Amino acid sequence: MAYCKYLRKSRADLEAEARGEGETLARHSRILDELAARLHLTVSAEYREIVTGESIEARPQMRRLLDDVSAGRWEGVLVVEIERLARGDTIDQGVVAKAFKYSETKIITPMKTYDPTNEFDEEYFEFGLFMSRREYQTIRRRMQAGRLSATKEGKYVGNIPPYGYRRVRLAHDSGFTLEPEPQQAEAVRYIFQAFAGSSGPALSMNQIVKRLNASGIPPARRETWTTETVSAILHNPVYIGKVKWNSRPEVKRYENGRVVKSRPRNRLDQMTLADGLHPPLVTDSDWETVQTRLRENLGKFVPEQKELKNPLAGLLVCGLCGHRMSRQATSDPERTMMICRNNACKNVGVYLSEIEESVLQAIAHWLQGYQGRLDREQERYSAQFASGICRDSLKQQEKELETLKVQQGALYDLLEQGIYTPEVFQQRNGIITQRIVDTQEKIASLRQELADAEQREEAFAKIIPAVQDALLLYRTAETAQEKNDLLRTILEKAVYVKKETGTRRAKSKFSLTIYPKLPR
Repeated sequence: MAYCKYLRKSRADLEAEARGEGETLARHSRILDELAARLHLTVSAEYREIVTGESIEARPQMRRLLDDVSAGRWEGVLVVEIERLARGDTIDQGVVAKAFKYSETKIITPMKTYDPTNEFDEEYFEFGLFMSRREYQTIRRRMQAGRLSATKEGKYVGNIPPYGYRRVRLAHDSGFTLEPEPQQAEAVRYIFQAFAGSSGPALSMNQIVKRLNASGIPPARRETWTTETVSAILHNPVYIGKVKWNSRPEVKRYENGRVVKSRPRNRLDQMTLADGLHPPLVTDSDWETVQTRLRENLGKFVPEQKELKNPLAGLLVCGLCGHRMSRQATSDPERTMMICRNNACKNVGVYLSEIEESVLQAIAHWLQGYQGRLDREQERYSAQFASGICRDSLKQQEKELETLKVQQGALYDLLEQGIYTPEVFQQRNGIITQRIVDTQEKIASLRQELADAEQREEAFAKIIPAVQDALLLYRTAETAQEKNDLLRTILEKAVYVKKETGTRRAKSKFSLTIYPKLPR
């Protein structure tokens, strides 16, 4: 019968590897191979999780495993301990438990084999997941308390050093601190002095960005400087010798059946600040001048009444640098532009009215092609699905799979009775295993065809009418907010590229790629 392995590192494994105790997944793979050989199990696949994550959503291999388990592909899953499957919240634990229960997939560990169809094993399995979650939360609280304590001692607890510093281990203590990186440190001092006006006329962030890009000094993780990068540096108290904690706490919201995570920036009075062990790069007077000017700019540029005036807000993306494009108003509303705010980007702006009309035309063109493709597919498969051929074939293949599993089980009996030699057993077991894999692939293909048919039905019933209605309502919408809301029901984004400038009279030549919202 077909089995697979699931391998995942825990935080404790990462710490052990840092101490030189060897690569975890390789060691776990050997343990599971020995377990499979001892139990006479045929392992056909391996799911190797190379990222750590609290939830299923953050673990791609776990999502892939659950999809295959739900599809009935595996008789059992080998894992070194049950805690490796889920340490997420109650919802994640329920998803894992149901996937294994309803597909009747066994969970095989070196300590115990869990049969989800057995009520006692099911209860033990769910209890194991619950205890795993409690252990995770305890470890996390202990780590958070340790990081807060280290911050108060002046140590740097982040993994990535801020621009201008490098991260170094403390010589006679545990933990890390920062030391200046000469070229980057000079750039940081220039940014503060230029914005504060301590070495000449005070410059704006845009002017600072242009001068930094012209100087050839690279930023940390981008090819060019942006106002966002400069703003982040000007707001960071690490440059006056401080270390911070809770500057960007994780905030979770439950939206549309999913947990959405964000990390909003806290104000200085909302985070924990302590005197760091590292040397400052800027003076206190420059810091205070900069913070005063930032507060004044905030009051100057944020209006009391926020009225959306850009129907493409948040949807139009620069195809050269990936930034969201912004509306640039002029005295003539007909000449309002959409531009990329990245000063170093070479993407040429376009009239808002022109790109807005192009987006609508692109959606209408896509809808026509999408509906035509669905019509052709529906015509091609309608007779097959109407007659039930596909569903009958699926039942036949599922029955064939059960027969093959019985035959494979009989091979082990014949081997144990001495009727088959190990060589004959290996040969015939290989043939049946391949037939099982082929049958599973046919089953997966048939299930995908049925799912595609259901998706086509959903498209005809929901998606196409929704897009048609949105296009009609858009023409009569009175405000930019109404138009933006309608477009967001249709589009994920629209990517715009224009590399060559043209005359104002001639229609612009640019490329536009739309990404419609479709069922996953």
